[in-house]
Amino acid sequence: MSKYLAYALLFVLAGCATRNDSLPAEELKIPATMPDVDINQEYCNGMISNASMAYGGLVPAAHYLDQMGKQAVFITRVQQECIGRANAAAHQTEKAYNWFRRSADNGSIPALVRAAAESTQLKKRPEDFRELLLRAAQTGHPESLSNYGASFLLGSPSFNDKKKALPILEEAYRRGYLHAGMITSYIYYGEPEFENFQEKGKNWLLKVANAGSKKAMISIAEHTYNGTHGFAQSTDDAFSWTRRASQDSPFYANQLLASWYVKGKHTEHNFQKAYELLTEASKNGHGNAIKSLKSLTCNTVEGTSNRTEVCAYFPLFQQHYYQLIVEKKPWFTLDADAVEAIDLPSPEGKLSGGCKAILKNYDGSSDFPSKIETARECQFYIDGEAYGEKLYWEW
Repeated sequence: MSKYLAYALLFVLAGCATRNDSLPAEELKIPATMPDVDINQEYCNGMISNASMAYGGLVPAAHYLDQMGKQAVFITRVQQECIGRANAAAHQTEKAYNWFRRSADNGSIPALVRAAAESTQLKKRPEDFRELLLRAAQTGHPESLSNYGASFLLGSPSFNDKKKALPILEEAYRRGYLHAGMITSYIYYGEPEFENFQEKGKNWLLKVANAGSKKAMISIAEHTYNGTHGFAQSTDDAFSWTRRASQDSPFYANQLLASWYVKGKHTEHNFQKAYELLTEASKNGHGNAIKSLKSLTCNTVEGTSNRTEVCAYFPLFQQHYYQLIVEKKPWFTLDADAVEAIDLPSPEGKLSGGCKAILKNYDGSSDFPSKIETARECQFYIDGEAYGEKLYWEW
């Protein structure tokens, strides 16, 4: 199976039922307009917040609301939905599913859509998954349509039918769910049986990217960088697409764009820009960004007339690099073999000094040196006078 089709399969259960009791794509009847699927936000937020404050957190609040709901003689459909939301917020999928399903069975479209979403997390309920996805798709809800279309990519051979999936995914895309277009692109890329499959995959990817999908932009950037999947190789285009994707600071795009600035292969070396992008990405919990920051750091040099940054890039077991940046413009980049004694002209005068290794005794086996580098200490001078404070990095 193509890795592109495998990407699409991530959006549906890995263990769907093999029974073939769902409507085929051509018989799927959906309304012309999509329904309002918002649960009463203000009411639910107040209900959950009050319970959370009273009982000291989301988990005890969800438990309290569970008990109140089970004991009540009469509970409204909206209250059922809100209890489902409380359990979902507390990461109690089973309870959330049960409450959404109860409200859905009473005729609530919002709860139906949420129940279908929660059921994807419950692999022991493949029958419910099929049924709920179909019912949610028949309301015209775009994401549910997309999930139902993607469900045709899994299951028994009698149910697995990409040609049935495509029109449903295209309808979900037409209704504004961009990721359905991404899945459509993956299907074409992964199936040589379709005429002009690569061109269709490329066109769908471009369509989704131009509609605003950051994931599609990143995919195109990777394809143009490598010259694969119908895209001509162009590092300039790859950088352009990556920069476009990072404009609203999605963390993955920032991580990739930072790597361009660190490598400096088709744009300038700018460690300070890379550092800012990785810092922003790390705030969103992006693991690779957090890991990359262990090899890249920037410190502001205090006491200078211009904003000056000294950045160090020190990947393990590789050569270290240093960069001096004034007003966000790099002056120069130096490798580890040249930073002990700088002697260069600069916009503010003769620049000297540099960074020296801080060594520590190593008491390991005789195959290793007796001392290893554990940190770097930097001091710069302009015309012989100290330029800012002494800087120090530990590895």
